[in-house]
Amino acid sequence: MTEAAIRAAIDAAIRSHLERRRGAPPPRAAAAGNDASHAQVADNRLSGDPPPGRCVIEPSVDCVHCGYCRSQGY
Repeated sequence: MTEAAIRAAIDAAIRSHLERRRGAPPPRAAAAGNDASHAQVADNRLSGDPPPGRCVIEPSVDCVHCGYCRSQGY
């Protein structure tokens, strides 16, 4: 297969893909509340947890209430 034939095949594949995409509806953005990766576990403190106001994962720093620890099940 020559270089020109490879280029033509790639060009045809790209054009075909773009034409199919033009007719497709735009992708929906997942809302944070609907995505399982953003689910958060209830804030239940245990006896070994750091004091309130401290990060559960990194107790040496203040909690900034990002919710990462709760999404990981802490």
